[in-house]
Amino acid sequence: MNITSTIAFASSLFCLTAASAQVALRPPFLGCHIAGEQGQLRVLEGVRGAVAATRLGTGVVAAACSESRLLHHTGRHLILDQDGRRESFPLEGHFLLALDGEHAVAVNTDTGSVLHLVAGEWLTASFQLPAGIRAIRLDEGRLTVLTTGRTAPARIEAWDLAAGALLASDPIDVPVGPAALLSSRAALAAVAGTWLHCTPSSCTALSPAPHTTLPLTPLSRAPLSITPLSDGWMAAAPPAGLPFAVRIHHGVVESFYLPGESLE
Repeated sequence: MNITSTIAFASSLFCLTAASAQVALRPPFLGCHIAGEQGQLRVLEGVRGAVAATRLGTGVVAAACSESRLLHHTGRHLILDQDGRRESFPLEGHFLLALDGEHAVAVNTDTGSVLHLVAGEWLTASFQLPAGIRAIRLDEGRLTVLTTGRTAPARIEAWDLAAGALLASDPIDVPVGPAALLSSRAALAAVAGTWLHCTPSSCTALSPAPHTTLPLTPLSRAPLSITPLSDGWMAAAPPAGLPFAVRIHHGVVESFYLPGESLE
């Protein structure tokens, strides 16, 4: 991955949630997220106690990355950086992206169509998801999706990418708000100023969320976005202010500000 932008470095982390002094936060060792109205793409690399953020340009609407690959969407093109090469694929629409060690997918949030990277080519998957996709997760060839419930009750579904087979499908009631999948059976959502841990059985309120997760008003610019990082961390980027990392650890929400300038 070619990194030529200035690195903003944070040598200390500021916790947003109360935590015991004996608990040492271990920040995500890698990941990427989009920040601000201009769609600023940031790649994160961390070590114990510190995280570095590299800015890679603007105009990005979706992103995902692994240790060796970076995938992002500009609204018109799907771009994959790997092994020092950049490949661009024309693609218009609204998509969510995900990578694991071997696979890469782009899911159309409106239609539910799935593009799967196979032998260097983007191919349409053999299965069709429900219309209205809210969040996705990819683990060792298993694609998990959270539906919006536009035409039917919301569900959490797991699919085998290679076989095109539905592995599991359960109804799940995740209130409207920013959300991300923690596993094939759980989601994290920020609703009305509260972090919620949701499973097919129920949603549990964990702790207050930052004010940036409060419901949108007519003057609001954009919702909080939540993007998976490594080690169970999520990047939570508001339309203004500092982005932060968040995760559930032993039933408690841990979070800290990520390095970089304020987006106000």
